[in-house]
Amino acid sequence: MELFILPRAQKDLAGLPFTDRERIKARIEAYAISPTDPRHDVVPLAGTRSGFRLRAGDWRAIFAIVDGRMEVTRVMHRREVYR
Repeated sequence: MELFILPRAQKDLAGLPFTDRERIKARIEAYAISPTDPRHDVVPLAGTRSGFRLRAGDWRAIFAIVDGRMEVTRVMHRREVYR
């Protein structure tokens, strides 16, 4: 699956500590390579939001699957992402 990290998500990643940033990027890339692997901890978003969330420690990557592409829209801390 193709992976696109949108500008807002790139800015979110740039503001993170190096170790967290690298761990999140590795998890996102692993999911893009093998989306059917059950170890990824990916859950559909509930409510009015559409898309999915990928968990990496205290950080969440919000993404959507659009025409076979994985588009990461935000990367935020768990206390802020669901507001």
